[in-house]
Amino acid sequence: MERGPRPGEWRREKHLEPESPAEGRLFDALLVPIKGDDRAWQAVEQALVFAQRDGSVLRGLHVVEDAYEARLLRPQMLQSAFAQHCDDANARGELSVVSGEVNREICARARWADLVVMKLNYAPGPRIWRRWRSGFRTLLRRCPRPILAVPRHATRMEHALLAFDHTPRAREALYVGAYLAAKWGTRLSVLTVDAPLVKGDPQAEARAYLEHLGIQAKYIEARGAIAPTIVRIARERGCDLLLIGSYNRHPLRELLLGSVLENVLQEVDIPTLICR
Repeated sequence: MERGPRPGEWRREKHLEPESPAEGRLFDALLVPIKGDDRAWQAVEQALVFAQRDGSVLRGLHVVEDAYEARLLRPQMLQSAFAQHCDDANARGELSVVSGEVNREICARARWADLVVMKLNYAPGPRIWRRWRSGFRTLLRRCPRPILAVPRHATRMEHALLAFDHTPRAREALYVGAYLAAKWGTRLSVLTVDAPLVKGDPQAEARAYLEHLGIQAKYIEARGAIAPTIVRIARERGCDLLLIGSYNRHPLRELLLGSVLENVLQEVDIPTLICR
């Protein structure tokens, strides 16, 4: 039941400040865990979009049970296929094959990357026992870097929807949104769902921050259940990227009651960048 790293720790380690998101390069290196099935390559394709936009290096990761399996032909074939994907996109990348426990290896190697890009095969379920057994939920808690979950096909990330409630982790998502808008020209829409859990004026905070940076965005306020509204607005606006903060409650409370993030992941069909 650990809380994981503090909000913004990943950004501070790169000495990047919220006041200057356009300075420097945010995504120098990407960790891309793959299992080797056909769907896993969707995460690689999404990571290659970052490589083309940000000059990122792809660090593929395939985890096997033991050292013997790592020496078999299939892992070597994965390495060749990964290298070919990178070569075809004129990107730098290499796939490492290691033995161990999957989540532990991802978290350990994520510290040498700026973003984890991975296929979302199974979102944390709506029932307690499914949340308890969810490897992806554990990874969201422990991983020291933001995670880009790819539920379906890769997109160009040309129009991002930021779900903003001015919690510390949502502010990290706002920072990433500002970076993408300033460096990539990504269109940005800022959504706040009017709910009892949201206090203050998140829209005013986001607007003041973005306008100070000279970034234009559309601002949307909506009513209703938070997670379904986020997914609906993303579809209605034609967004191809969702930016959202990670867990905010105590881990036990999240386990018992669920969370907006988990409910969103169960329904979303576009890449979702989860910031911490």
